[in-house]
Amino acid sequence: MILLRRLPFTGPNRERRVRLEIETPGLLTMNQTVTTVITLREKADAVIVPNAAIREFMGRTYVRVLEGDTRREVDVEIGIRTPTHSEILRGIEPGTVVIGR
Repeated sequence: MILLRRLPFTGPNRERRVRLEIETPGLLTMNQTVTTVITLREKADAVIVPNAAIREFMGRTYVRVLEGDTRREVDVEIGIRTPTHSEILRGIEPGTVVIGR
């Protein structure tokens, strides 16, 4: 079993630290590399698009969508962002075809 514990804010930048405790002996060895994913926030039924599809210009945030043979720009409001994808709160609906870069 792997147990995560959140440590209090520390350091001058109030960085967040997590302690990972492994209760199964022998599961990992010294100097072994481990990949973890820590989910900070999550929403069910969110509209998600790749960040490459989001454009920002002069305070405007929009995506290009495809409707038939026509492309148009639609203003969107961004919610949760990750390094690769963003949640769209308003502007497009699930199933909308978004054009990336």
